Amino acid sequence: MRRLAPLAALALSLCSCAASSTAGAPRCLTGPAPRVGRPAADEMLALMRRERDRAERAPSPLVRARILEAIPGLFPDMSGLARAPRCSDELADESAAALRGEPLVFSRLLVARLRTARDPGALLPLVTRREESITTYQLGPEEPAPPRSLVRSLALASLPAPWLMSVLEELGLWLPPDEASRRFDALVAPVFDGERVRLSTEALCRMRVALRLDGVDEARRVRLLLRLLSATPAQIGPPDTRGDEPHPALATPIDAASVAAEAARALDRNLGWLDRHADLRAWLEAQALAPVPPGGPAAARWRLLQPAFERVVALHASGGPAAGRRRRARFCARGWIRSARRRPSSAWPTRAWPTLSLARG
Repeated sequence: MRRLAPLAALALSLCSCAASSTAGAPRCLTGPAPRVGRPAADEMLALMRRERDRAERAPSPLVRARILEAIPGLFPDMSGLARAPRCSDELADESAAALRGEPLVFSRLLVARLRTARDPGALLPLVTRREESITTYQLGPEEPAPPRSLVRSLALASLPAPWLMSVLEELGLWLPPDEASRRFDALVAPVFDGERVRLSTEALCRMRVALRLDGVDEARRVRLLLRLLSATPAQIGPPDTRGDEPHPALATPIDAASVAAEAARALDRNLGWLDRHADLRAWLEAQALAPVPPGGPAAARWRLLQPAFERVVALHASGGPAAGRRRRARFCARGWIRSARRRPSSAWPTRAWPTLSLARG
């Protein structure tokens, strides 16, 4: 514990430094219009405050909401300034406070607050909020009334991407079987763009959740797995990181190999599928005969598929109802081993040796 004391002291000093760097910063949204000593930034801040004042005086909720949604675009770049006003944080805090009302007054202004709140702590409770705690829509002039479920949808859509992935993961764990089966196609649809697989953090999360939905018919999940396993680099779109967390500490690199790796991990979790689905076994047997390039993502996928290769070989050697002849097991094992001989012997997993003896038999 004594060793941790210097680290704790350093952390506390860093926190106090961070706090002191903003302690004297001027308020952005209240009080006099802030000035930072940069002509362009000061002009933008003055314009932002004039628009905000205009929104507060506007008689129409629709006009107020539209101005509020546009205000973040008027925040100037103040990077590098030690005591810059925290405009984005102030607006997010203000919007988050407005979302805690009891009851929650549903209006066009609330929609604007949902779109400008960035605090998951304020948004997540709205995703599951009961409609009885939300008022009916407060209509403005000539304004159509949307359903109250829009509050939940907008709260979900406003979550930062990493939090949205967590919500999807949770839905996959807790959906009842019948509802999971109904939602499966809608969950999977955004993964694909025609015949191409979309490559994004959200798409990878959707793949992972869909393949884990135990309430969905196994054959549907196997078809999805085969489509992902079989996708060639030309069938996978370019990486799309537009919705990802911009800070490097939270970023997750993605490339075309990420799709195959996600599918291989799903197969490793469900090796029993190989016993029941001949098309999945056939795909794996074909892979056993294809040479694996040494190193890199292909070798990593090979390692992930190793338990599946062993399962197929053991199945054919067992003589069970779904098994082929023992000769086929040797054929599959030999092809797999030949494709792996490019790898150094030190890279061979110890659990591969029983398969080696079968291949030599």
